[in-house]
Amino acid sequence: MNGSNISAIPHDLLSTSFDVGNHRFPGYWRFLLPKEFASLKLPEEKIADCTACPMVSVGAYDARCRCCTHIPQIANYQLGTALSERNDAIQKMIQQGYALPEGIDLHPEQQRLFHSAYSQGRFGLDESLRCPLMDVDTGMCDAYMYRTSVCSTFFCSNDHGDSGARFWDGLKQLISQIDLVVAQWAMAEVGMDVPAYMDRKNSLVSQFDRSVSGFRSDSPGAIARGWPKEIRSFMFGEWFGREDTFFEKCSQVVWQHKNELWTIAENAVLYEASAYERAVEAYVQGNTVTGERDVNNATDAPQVEADDAGIGELWEELLDAYENLWRLPGSDELLVLNPDVVFLENACDDKVSRFFSSKEFCVFLSKPENEGEAAILYISADEVSVLHLFDKPTALTDELLKQSPFQNIGKARAFLAQSVCNGLLEIRAAQQ
Repeated sequence: MNGSNISAIPHDLLSTSFDVGNHRFPGYWRFLLPKEFASLKLPEEKIADCTACPMVSVGAYDARCRCCTHIPQIANYQLGTALSERNDAIQKMIQQGYALPEGIDLHPEQQRLFHSAYSQGRFGLDESLRCPLMDVDTGMCDAYMYRTSVCSTFFCSNDHGDSGARFWDGLKQLISQIDLVVAQWAMAEVGMDVPAYMDRKNSLVSQFDRSVSGFRSDSPGAIARGWPKEIRSFMFGEWFGREDTFFEKCSQVVWQHKNELWTIAENAVLYEASAYERAVEAYVQGNTVTGERDVNNATDAPQVEADDAGIGELWEELLDAYENLWRLPGSDELLVLNPDVVFLENACDDKVSRFFSSKEFCVFLSKPENEGEAAILYISADEVSVLHLFDKPTALTDELLKQSPFQNIGKARAFLAQSVCNGLLEIRAAQQ
């Protein structure tokens, strides 16, 4: 590495995970989020186990790529920290041209190939889309402590159903927004003119066909090609050839302000290259890109992002989603079993039901019309007994929670909250 004081950073705080419950988040998250986040009771997501992928077990994913058919757009300061840790996988991605000053940034053809593959249902199945950071032998991530919010919040199954998915999506959006703001702030702090950078990115539209023509291919190797050298030179400017130093300096300045990152994220300006983004969207969708910028269109100038919610608003939305995860009846409310719920014995007659062989029952929200219809959940006999306690509207009391079915399942309130989220139980107002 070239000439930065990155060694002054105590890397144990960054290379050690930020643990909340049973979840291990990247080390930098302990500085990016309000302290309140560490005290949240997050869904365990018991089924989504990366060490024994359930989607591979049931044949939904290929073991050689699994859910890692995605390339994470890691922020510049995280790249710098990884480089200082001598992370070979990150170093290789930068050498292959994946990175621009904001961080890992997929070029238009890569985005088109991913969009096409996903629209054809090849997520988790197409080895040519495998992330270069995935260790094929172990199935694990070679840059785990620097992974993005997309990777950190993706679960192939959610204990709390759609409510859980909404919570994790809210966290993903929040961290993604913070990463963008902090990355641009770091660029400015190390001397790069961010509006001028966005203007350079917008100017790529005038050479759009030429800038992607060298990549236009459906071959497996097309995903692995980074940005052309001439475009990287144009975008990095005076930093070209010193990209490692640039990223390390971004990491250093972010570390120096680590205790101010939330305030920085709330108040710093976030720019976007709107003309470029529109051109990429058109290209990805298969539409014609004119290759011309409208000089009379003010939105073609670098601009502050105005469409997205602010950091504070995203945090409040996340807290609202969190409250919904653990919603249980109050003193004037009752719990009742959804009358449409159907419990059937688990026949263990296909890959999915055999994967849940320890669960005696499968659950449907209506009577299955077809023999192969998928269950929404698999649960134990004791859990079925708990749910039947609410065949009629019933108050949730401490006395009720002492009954034997609850004692047999453990974490009774968590199970009931999950059942509310999954539509098995309903909360109703008590009759006055």
